[in-house]
Amino acid sequence: MRADIEKLMALRNLDALLILGPTSANPPMFYVTGGAALGKSVYLHRRGNAPHLIYNLMERDAALATGLDCSAFPENDYSRFLEENGGDNPAAQAAFLGHALKKNGVAGRVGVYGMQESARIYPILRRLAELPGVEIAEEATGRSLFEEARLTKDAAEVERVRTVGLACYAAYDALKAVIR
Repeated sequence: MRADIEKLMALRNLDALLILGPTSANPPMFYVTGGAALGKSVYLHRRGNAPHLIYNLMERDAALATGLDCSAFPENDYSRFLEENGGDNPAAQAAFLGHALKKNGVAGRVGVYGMQESARIYPILRRLAELPGVEIAEEATGRSLFEEARLTKDAAEVERVRTVGLACYAAYDALKAVIR
């Protein structure tokens, strides 16, 4: 459950989490945002501190509805990094993420999660690993932090599963009636 994330970070000796990408087809981002409909996003969680979500300005309401501490990309000088690095490319993304990490006090061992194109994320991670005081952590064995967190559910998560289950059951019953 989400309440276990801090404990799981400590067990893995992670000082921070970084999740990249939209919520769609991205289980870690979907999980931490409660399924908010967000496009390109950045989730930063420094152990012992409240998480911070960086979102597209057009998605402000969805981002704020997550209950997370939030700021939009423009509030984080995103366009400056695009201009300085010749557009939206791995160098610009890495420079921006380095800025976001520093701005949010993130240092030490950082676990990076989210669904990204390998050819795009590899150069970004390589550049982030070169930042002073930042180590990109690997999870080479067992379940990932988020696979582990999703194994247990709090009351709100159980209720969400129950609601979806009831909706599926109702749809199945309606389909059965049509087939007969």
